[in-house]
Amino acid sequence: MIIDICVKEKEWGLEFGDLEGLVHEVVDAAFRKVSLDFASGTELGVVFGNDVLLHRLNLEYRGVDNSTNVLSFPQIPPGEGVPCRFLGDLVFARETIIREALSSGKKPVDHLAHLIVHGLLHLCGYDHVSFSEAETMEGIERDILEHFFSFSLLRPERNIGFS
Repeated sequence: MIIDICVKEKEWGLEFGDLEGLVHEVVDAAFRKVSLDFASGTELGVVFGNDVLLHRLNLEYRGVDNSTNVLSFPQIPPGEGVPCRFLGDLVFARETIIREALSSGKKPVDHLAHLIVHGLLHLCGYDHVSFSEAETMEGIERDILEHFFSFSLLRPERNIGFS
């Protein structure tokens, strides 16, 4: 997988360290743990932004007038079954992720790892609108994150609880 990373706010490096390394490790763990079927050379876009950007995108594309932690923009709408070389984009809001992590007693980098998996699953057509969809998606997230944290170079005490 080819991952194009764009950091729109320099403060991302302060709490999160090596963003590129983290994204590659988490995506690799997802592919190893779950059978995600993509053609060789498939591309993924990842944008590290802020609350202002996510607020604007959330309002424009979802009609929701506030920021959020991650937005997923699939290239092909889920369920169309047409293979494509570009999976889509993930866009993250630094301030929201830090706020959520601190309020739930997690390290911001661990929460970000969870949100990378969450967004990636949305790009693959998973959702959590219904209770059964949410159970399925959360189960897959747990499996991927347990695999990631058990093999990650970022190992020190992790708290990846789901909320």
